[in-house]
Amino acid sequence: MFQELEGRGGLVASLRDGWFQEKIAATRQARARDVATRRLPLTGVSEFPQLDERPVARPRPAPPPGGPPAPAPLQDAITPLAAVRLAEPFEALRDAADRHHAATGARPRAFLANLGSLAQFSARAAFTRNLLAAGGIAAEGEDGYDDPAALAAALRASGCRLAVICSTDELYAERLPAAAAALKGAGAATVVVAGRMGEDEAAWRAAGVDRAIYLGCDVLETLGALLDGLEVQRGRTPFHRIPLRSGAARRAPRPPPREPGRPPGAAPPPQRAGATARAGAPAAGPGRRPAARRAAGRRPPCAAPTPRCTSTSRGRSGSTPASPPPRSPTRSTGATWPPARRACRSPSTWPPTAATTPTTRA
Repeated sequence: MFQELEGRGGLVASLRDGWFQEKIAATRQARARDVATRRLPLTGVSEFPQLDERPVARPRPAPPPGGPPAPAPLQDAITPLAAVRLAEPFEALRDAADRHHAATGARPRAFLANLGSLAQFSARAAFTRNLLAAGGIAAEGEDGYDDPAALAAALRASGCRLAVICSTDELYAERLPAAAAALKGAGAATVVVAGRMGEDEAAWRAAGVDRAIYLGCDVLETLGALLDGLEVQRGRTPFHRIPLRSGAARRAPRPPPREPGRPPGAAPPPQRAGATARAGAPAAGPGRRPAARRAAGRRPPCAAPTPRCTSTSRGRSGSTPASPPPRSPTRSTGATWPPARRACRSPSTWPPTAATTPTTRA
């Protein structure tokens, strides 16, 4: 990244032609998609939100005397980088739900149409509560139902217009079409199923299912549609996008990349005298030494493999002394390679004996 930035003429040049803003915008949009699908969770915002939390009252610092300093004028027209927060889209949904609560006295609600026993619907019911709370929607309903008539009666008693069916895939295959039809008949404006519809999507939609929520879905788009169905007035959801370069600037030719460390507009340095490149070898560029220096620093090849000392006795008494390895001249300099090595010690001199060890006088 830094080499590419330097190759384009530095940070200021990249800001002028909009290349740096494009890189920031691409990263920001990718991160915004991960936040919208909760692949990048925000604890307390998109995951594990608290509906009844109180806003933090924090006093604002006093402005400096004379007002804030005026920003320094830019010499060139550079598109500024906007400061954003990843939690803004979810906060906009929560603010809309809070305004609806303050205006009507009731928070947007959803009825959990649980099918079967607690062990069968508890996992998807908890997932639904967590997802709806991220948009300021309260989920109601703790019981499980086996009869579609009892399910419809419970929906009427709750007064909710949004119903979410929660259970296992096995019970969906058996009871979901009847449950969705009963909920629609009981006055549910929107019926949602917790889980992917898969191959049964056509049959479930014909029975009255409007949409599905599942792990990896676009939570921001889903919560916005559910709030619209509950007639919650919400403002424009902020999106993390910055304007890209104009068409004229995009069509303008970009400066060619330059070597790192060379000032913009400077000519490339001349090749060192005596440095000749090998035939067919790539030209020396940034980070590569000239061909002559590479050849000079390379170890000269040997004419033939050099045998090494094969003695394994390390000169113990009674073993045969090993001779030093032969040396062969190199092709270019005539010097021997590898250099002379120390021969294995013979048993006559190692280990030392009384005859070879000098005595020390007292």
